Amino acid sequence: MREYTVFTFLTPLDKHPYIIQLYDALRREHIKSYDFKRFFKIFKANIIHLHWIEYYFVSRYFLLTLIKFPIFYLFFLFNKLILKKRFVITLHNIQSHRNKFPKIEKFGFILYLNLANAIIVHNKWSKEQAIKKYHVDPKKVRIIPHGNFIKYYKNTISKNEARKKLKLNNSDLVILLFGGLSKYKGITGFIDFLEKEKFPNYKFIICGKPEDYEISNRLRTLSNQNSRIILIDKYILDNNLQKYFNACDIGILPYKKISTSGVLYLFASFGKSMILKDLESFRESLGNAGIYYKTNDDLHKILKNFRRLNLKKRNKQVFEIAKRLSWNKIAKKTFNTYQNILNPH
Repeated sequence: MREYTVFTFLTPLDKHPYIIQLYDALRREHIKSYDFKRFFKIFKANIIHLHWIEYYFVSRYFLLTLIKFPIFYLFFLFNKLILKKRFVITLHNIQSHRNKFPKIEKFGFILYLNLANAIIVHNKWSKEQAIKKYHVDPKKVRIIPHGNFIKYYKNTISKNEARKKLKLNNSDLVILLFGGLSKYKGITGFIDFLEKEKFPNYKFIICGKPEDYEISNRLRTLSNQNSRIILIDKYILDNNLQKYFNACDIGILPYKKISTSGVLYLFASFGKSMILKDLESFRESLGNAGIYYKTNDDLHKILKNFRRLNLKKRNKQVFEIAKRLSWNKIAKKTFNTYQNILNPH
């Protein structure tokens, strides 16, 4: 079998759980992979595979954006036209989460996606949006789902043990919000909800690093005033993850917008049901296993009738969804994508 060499450039191969698991599985498909730490390997690479492409052309600062945009694009253009590299882009996000310079960003997405020989998206919704928003050739787009985290994070403690560690009672109904506490993830709307609603039987665990001072201040004020809100406003280390996921009854994802959510697959990998904002990408991922809401009034009704949700059945459903998303299957589909653009029929 022919060996392919892939260069991921700015995406470290040993940092992000998605990248680690994908390229570990690709090695079993005889794919060699390198990142910027071994920069000169780019000249031996058959394929340059870019992830989270927004980082190549937008920044928090306008001047830095104007500098990095042409430098990276011209470098990649040289690799494609002169060195004859093939490009694959995984479009994790239809637009950046901050979207600070929308016109520049849209132009960047269009340029890069048209540079690609193949584009990987994680769901049909993202494919439709890429075609509609950036006018990409539908023939370039492959749908390869996000993989699970079943074997990646430790999952060795029971629900009772996890609750003892967090000083929670077995009788508590525990809802977990996990991940970066950002506006695009609907954290401000969820704070509004918690400020108004009183649910004496519930404990809300909010885990993650706040996006800015405003969110941090509101959450700290809220948790200080309400003993039923447990705030861990920092990055959670991998070894501590299981404590929060095994302690909760259900997760909540109040996102305002999202293309693909790693947190969704994290909850599913721990066999935990989710209450989610009613977004197409969420419905495509979970189907009837998800519990969806449009407004805070809907969320109030869901929590009011929590005992009727049949969590045992839903937990089993979401775990089955996670099990189907094996990295071996994803690696084979990714390998086929590489093969098709290097050896077109």
